[in-house]
This record gives sequence, structure tokens and C-alpha cells, in this order.
Amino acid sequence: PLLDILMGPDGSTAHDEVVISALCSIWDALPLMNIQSLILQNLDVVTQKFWPRLLHCLTNLRIIEMTGHCPSGLIWALLMNARSHSHLEHDDMSSLLLPALEDIHLFNVNCHAGGLMVSPSKVNSYCDLDDSRFLEVLSAYLEDRQRCNVPLRSLSVSCCSNVTTNALDEIKGYVRHLLWDYRGELEEDPGQLET
Repeated sequence: PLLDILMGPDGSTAHDEVVISALCSIWDALPLMNIQSLILQNLDVVTQKFWPRLLHCLTNLRIIEMTGHCPSGLIWALLMNARSHSHLEHDDMSSLLLPALEDIHLFNVNCHAGGLMVSPSKVNSYCDLDDSRFLEVLSAYLEDRQRCNVPLRSLSVSCCSNVTTNALDEIKGYVRHLLWDYRGELEEDPGQLET
């Protein structure tokens, strides 16, 4: 059977260990080879070091939808994995995460936010590993996937905020179809962004 999973933390979940423990229980209980779409709602509490363990199981995942708080840890994990493959001189893509991924949908995401990249604390920084923003990291990931000859079919950006047209112009070269509803274009000084 085909399965879709919707994940998101509740109001009291604020630590990697809690979220990862729950996700691992789901991963162990279900036949993950059949999961084709994954919806992540406000899942910004998981750092990049935990995602590969989970993503290795999702070999048939075709669609990721991200809503609310951006899961920067996920994108950083995907970027680091794709970057290691895009610089290889051989064709072994067996350890590439999400090899069947075709589409990413962003809905109501602050595209200029960073996220928790090191460990959860009481302060949720909007900057990540190198002060890059979500859309910039996503663009770098898509570029490296293209270098690996596994470009995405589409990226859709809907009802998002702080969308930079420069990043979208870059992304156009890395995916076959870019869909944007032209909402939330960043026109302000980055120091005065909405959060």
C-alpha cells in the first residue's frame, strides 16, 4: 500500500531527542519503502545531524511539502549529502539521500529564516551554520542535485514570506519547473524582516 505521513511537533516538543525518538518509532513500525510523500509542519526543531538516519529509509520518497517554520536541519542534511556526491569523480549514487525525490512544495514558509542548526536552546536563532538563509541553502542543495544528474522536477513556493527573486532566478536553472504565486517578495532591508 502507498503511505503518506504528516509530521509536526506539538507545543511542548522542543528537543531533537523527543522528535527523533517519535520519528524512529514510526520508521521502525511502518514499511518505509512505500512512503512517497512527506508533509513537515513547523518541524524546525530537528538539527541536520539527525536527519540522515531517517532519510536513508525513504528511498521512494517523491514529494516533500514544508509548511510553517522551515526545517533548515533537513535542508542542511540534504545539502551536505548532495555536496559530497556532486564532487565525486565516480557514478556511485547509492548513498545519495532521497534519490527518487521529484518535487518540493513550500507553503507559508519564511524563506529568509535560518533555523536551529546546533542544538536546541531557549533562543531560536534565525541564522544557521554560516548565516545562510533557508532559500539560499535550498538553492545550493538543488544545484548539487543537478550536478549529480538527479534534478528535481519542480519546486513550488506558495503563500511564503521573504522570497528573494535572486534566489528564485538561480533555482530556475536547477529544477525543470518553478512555480511561485508571487506573494511575499522580499522588498525590505534584511535587518527589518518579518519573523
